[in-house]
Amino acid sequence: MNFHEQAMRHSSACLALLNEGRLKEVLRYCSLQHVEPPQCMAAAVQAHQEQDFCAHSEQLCDYGWWLKRLRILAKRDAEKQRFKFQFQAAHI
Repeated sequence: MNFHEQAMRHSSACLALLNEGRLKEVLRYCSLQHVEPPQCMAAAVQAHQEQDFCAHSEQLCDYGWWLKRLRILAKRDAEKQRFKFQFQAAHI
């Protein structure tokens, strides 16, 4: 599955959760995808401020927001693998 398909799937999943009013589950979903949700949203859930959470929830339903995060995540994973390989090669 490519980044575009993943971004569409994740944004749709967040939209479905938000439509059901499952705010904490949306944050948990992001964590399970190894994507950090916007900090303001996590703080709003902890403070039980649903209005603040809802004001920022559009990001999680945004295909472009997910696409950007997935690409960043892939680049970080590639860098980790490269560093791991370089470290192993240096210690052979």
